[in-house]
Amino acid sequence: MENMKKTQMILMSVMAAGLLLASGCAGPSASVQDEEKEGLGYTFNAKALLQKGDKLFEEKQYIEAGQEYRNFLDLHPAHESASYVQYRIGLCFFNQIQTVDRDMDPLYKSLEAFQTLLAVYPGAPNAADAEAKIGIIRNKLAEREFYVGRFYLHKKAYPAAIERFNTVLREYPDAPVAEKSLYHLGLAYEGFGEPHQAVESLKNFLDRYPGSPYRMDAAEVLSHLKGTESPL
Repeated sequence: MENMKKTQMILMSVMAAGLLLASGCAGPSASVQDEEKEGLGYTFNAKALLQKGDKLFEEKQYIEAGQEYRNFLDLHPAHESASYVQYRIGLCFFNQIQTVDRDMDPLYKSLEAFQTLLAVYPGAPNAADAEAKIGIIRNKLAEREFYVGRFYLHKKAYPAAIERFNTVLREYPDAPVAEKSLYHLGLAYEGFGEPHQAVESLKNFLDRYPGSPYRMDAAEVLSHLKGTESPL
């Protein structure tokens, strides 16, 4: 009978310990748990995550590096290296950017990452470089809109072309491609049978870009639309 009681007590102790461990109310500290999990292949330690992300980044494995950096921020959002990691996430996407006729996903994701850096960590050491890269990204987004607009123009899908060129002028007015977009907007309006809007666009183009290589062509189209001699 006494042995049975001892056995019951042992079983109850084991069950209680198991419940405590499962609930997180007992066992080693968080840092020790991290090291143990890391040893089992579950890397939760901040230093280990950062080192792994940096190693993958230097090896140009940007997709894998970006995942490690995101894991870092998920687990350690208030860490002293958080702004650096957010910047690196932006770089991982930025380094995957290709030509404007290819996948645009890295452009949008790098823009979002750098904007997050500036919003959450405005005084970050890499904030200035993030702002510069945002400018590069915006220029590429403008180039993409122009590329698609010109495609529609060649296909004589004039409303779609007009929409794309206007997007450039509205959302990216300072982009280098804005010059070409305004000229081609005039051509798209001409093709769509909107002479008044075509004249307005081309006159605006000549006023804003007097030294453009498209100047002579724009003046010729404008002369034809107005039924007068070229103003040049």
